[in-house]
Amino acid sequence: MTTLSELFPVGGGGNTSDFVASGTLPNGKPVILKANGQVEVVAGSTSYSSTTLTTPIASTYDFSTDRAEYNCVSFDPSDATKFVICYRSGTSPRYGKAVVGTVSGESISFGTAVNFTTGVNHMDANAIAFDPNQSGRFVVVYSTTYGGSSPNGAANVGTRSGNSLTFNSSETEFNTSALVFPSIEFDPQTSGKFLVNWGDSSNKMIVGTLSTTTLSFGTAVTISATYNQPNLAVDPTNAGKYVTVYQDGADSDHGYAAVITVTGTTPSMGTPVKFLSSACVRPHVAYDSGVSNAFVIAFVDNGDSNKAKAVAGVVSGTSLSFGSTITYNATSSASTYIAADPNNTGTFVATSDDGVGRATVLARSSTNTVTAGTSYVLYNGANTDGAIEFNSASSKKGQFVYVTEDRSASPYVGKAVIGQIATTLTTNLTSTNFLGTATAAYTNGQTASIMLKGGISDNQSSLTAGSTYYVQPTGTFATTSNANTVLAGKAVSATSLLLNGLDEIPSQTSQSGKFLTTDGTDASWGTVAPAGLVLLGTVNASNSATVTIDSLFTSTYSKYLIEVTDLRPLTADVSIQLEREINSSYAQYTYVWEETKDGNWSNRKPNITQPLNNSPSQRGASFTMTIYDPANALTVNTGTIFGVCQSGYAGGTPSLINNWLLNTNAYALTGLRFKASSGNISGVFKIYGVSI
Repeated sequence: MTTLSELFPVGGGGNTSDFVASGTLPNGKPVILKANGQVEVVAGSTSYSSTTLTTPIASTYDFSTDRAEYNCVSFDPSDATKFVICYRSGTSPRYGKAVVGTVSGESISFGTAVNFTTGVNHMDANAIAFDPNQSGRFVVVYSTTYGGSSPNGAANVGTRSGNSLTFNSSETEFNTSALVFPSIEFDPQTSGKFLVNWGDSSNKMIVGTLSTTTLSFGTAVTISATYNQPNLAVDPTNAGKYVTVYQDGADSDHGYAAVITVTGTTPSMGTPVKFLSSACVRPHVAYDSGVSNAFVIAFVDNGDSNKAKAVAGVVSGTSLSFGSTITYNATSSASTYIAADPNNTGTFVATSDDGVGRATVLARSSTNTVTAGTSYVLYNGANTDGAIEFNSASSKKGQFVYVTEDRSASPYVGKAVIGQIATTLTTNLTSTNFLGTATAAYTNGQTASIMLKGGISDNQSSLTAGSTYYVQPTGTFATTSNANTVLAGKAVSATSLLLNGLDEIPSQTSQSGKFLTTDGTDASWGTVAPAGLVLLGTVNASNSATVTIDSLFTSTYSKYLIEVTDLRPLTADVSIQLEREINSSYAQYTYVWEETKDGNWSNRKPNITQPLNNSPSQRGASFTMTIYDPANALTVNTGTIFGVCQSGYAGGTPSLINNWLLNTNAYALTGLRFKASSGNISGVFKIYGVSI
């Protein structure tokens, strides 16, 4: 027995049948029928690429209505759908603003932006980090100026609730001069502790503590005499360990990195190690997720045509070592940013601003090397201050958000886009091999009793009665339906699932009013064509050179009607003419036979009326044109026109319109074109399909 049809004799859909188990069959789990007649539990897994993103890249969304400089972004680890963007507003006095973004699929919606700077002040550079040990709580650090005073380094605590943000009413100052390129990282191993790194006249650090919404700081420590664009990353597995990267102004701006160790509220630096022997611009560092002591640096090499490059590093105590440097964008770039996927060890995405917002997937290996995958345009426009952050939720594996300021718009605005590491699904489930569910737990080689489709699987749990469930490619039941799922059945209780007795019923979404049909192999939804006339389109012509009707004549209807009302030339004493499109070109009908008032017929092609009156006080031509089977390419085209018109000048008399039309060549009719023999026309054209 190897085909599903053999298992379902008439009246036998609700029975169980015995099969040999291939592998372990958990109680109640969906199973498939294998080619050898044995049954196997539905199983699958998703693998994540180390070189590519899912394409096409999603649409961008505006998060501001004016300038959005100094962008930074962070996902809320307590909610997989929420992230916060901080930026400097373009409206004077350029407050620091923050806004909540909500992710749904590839779409983003935003709440209302609020100020996080207090008083009358001006915000410059800023950085944000969520506390991994407090739900919805984060700290933003920034450089701020009060009125005309000198800039200071300050911090504020933000709380996210839904799509809303609140901040402390007063900010906490921790530095008496400006912060240049600040970065902030919470230590996930030490509750409430974070480290801030910035530059002013030197490269400085300070340890902060967050207790609910209260901030306190230790003493700032100078770690090098020149600041020059520092950036900081925390080791996710070793408490109190960080790496800082920077350009050293005392060594011609060459690129350096050093291990930072925090003890209590005091940071100390190990021996700096050079990773670039030329001017290093905007370096950015990220630790590898789930790997102790490993990180990757992205930077612009000013000594090599401003190419975007990357290098992998390893920490050993307070020392560093590096692998080989690679180029991931050879086009001159202004800045870089890098983020590590917290759910995919060894996977990073690095950005480079080379005139557009670009991202490249990077892979770090266990041998301390990094390789570049495919480069993608995340935002195709002039931009700056691009930042990227991965979603830390395991349910959103591989998802990240990219934010930037669009400088191709007027005014400049903030843009955000969702990206995704590409995935590959591997599963043994197909559209035809789902058999039923295991009635109990079985081991490999046992005879297993399987509840077949048409029966009730009563060993389920946590179902919603009345909901339709689908077999997921990973071996679970869920209400999610997509191209990789198979209909399982309908829940009749929290523990019972009526297994579907019909194979491959297509999705019922948006199929109201349709009927289920089959071609003998596959089921599909059919549509009953409504009886009578179906309005397909309307053309209101006003001073038009031609009226063209195309794209409507198909095999859906065997007859079409064109109701024409008040058709008149805008030039006196000219006729209405008709051309038809066959074989992709317009030409006259072979015959336009017209019946005259004395009962005789004459071929008046291309005219379908007598010369008409253009006076607005007189009615124009009104007629019905019938087209027969226009999509049939095996027969000649025929049609009829019947109506009435006012002929001649204002003193003219009504004339009958009675024509029949004929093509002598067999082609499908694809279009009609009405025009005057001279000048323009006006009138109303309604096109109907006739269901018989």
